[in-house]
Amino acid sequence: MSRLRFREVSLSPRATALTTLLALLAAIAAGALLLFITGVELRPAAQIMFTGALGSFRGLADTLTLAIPLLLAGLGVAIAFKAGFWNIGAEGQIFMGGFAVAWVALTLGDGLPSIIFVPLLIAAGFAAGALWGLIPALLKIRWKVHEVISTILLNHIAILWVNFVVHGPLNDGFGMPFSPILPRAAWLDRFLGTRLHEGVFIAVIAAIAIYILLKYTSLGFKLRLVGANPRAARNCGISPATIIVIAMIIGGGLAGIAGMSEITGVQRRLLDRFSPGFGFTAIGVAMLGKLHPAGVVVSAFFFGALMRGSRALQTGMGVPIAIADIFVAIVIIFLVGGVLLARYRPVWGKKEVNGKDV
Repeated sequence: MSRLRFREVSLSPRATALTTLLALLAAIAAGALLLFITGVELRPAAQIMFTGALGSFRGLADTLTLAIPLLLAGLGVAIAFKAGFWNIGAEGQIFMGGFAVAWVALTLGDGLPSIIFVPLLIAAGFAAGALWGLIPALLKIRWKVHEVISTILLNHIAILWVNFVVHGPLNDGFGMPFSPILPRAAWLDRFLGTRLHEGVFIAVIAAIAIYILLKYTSLGFKLRLVGANPRAARNCGISPATIIVIAMIIGGGLAGIAGMSEITGVQRRLLDRFSPGFGFTAIGVAMLGKLHPAGVVVSAFFFGALMRGSRALQTGMGVPIAIADIFVAIVIIFLVGGVLLARYRPVWGKKEVNGKDV
């Protein structure tokens, strides 16, 4: 029995760079067309976006601030994709990480110094995100539930759970949808009066750690092998199920730390909808970065600049927030779509049942 499958095609570095450049140009052209149709003058819009994202110290700081959760969640998505697991649930893992951090911080109160408090909250965010990432992995392994469906549904559960707790158990008592301010020792310090915070060091360390993991460890080799060819991995004595579980623990944990960085570094309290879609954008970050840690770093910075620029467009020219969000979405679709079309080819192959082609 044959079925349509998608085979990854190896591209040379030159072809990869050309593909990315063409996708970027197409994305910019499509975004510019949207702005033109809605009556926005293109030259002032481009100037405002660039200046808002990169043209000032505060703008650059805000771009880096937005890049922190994108980088952490993008690394989490990348490591799952490397193992062949389509983790669309980074947004839910971010929310659960943020919830766990707020709950632990508010429960412990002011009794701990920052040098102990912050690592404890990193661990809490990682644990909550890892647990939320583990659920779809186990559902797929035990009951063959497709991970795209389960992770999307778990996103909604996590978002609604945070909505419940900020209106209920963790509400600050004034009826607004947020928790009390976290203890001062739980905050990540900011730099030079901007919103840029110490989470940038956490994100960079995470990128270096994932690079070392994938390139120099046996676990990294197993992750790549399972993602490339699960059947060959089984023949080598590697359990794809075990590797998927490990990948989702690491990937979900990184997304949970992204939630931790946003709560302790930017918001400093748990809010309803505290993530403006970082987990969904992280999918584009991972794909544009070619699932490579260094590429994800560059991609996260690019998307951070794009998000900051769109906000500047909203405030500087009065562009409705919906148009600004649509502009970002169009750029993501073109960039990721172009990369996928270049790297994957549809082929007809035989269906595999119990390790055998039928």
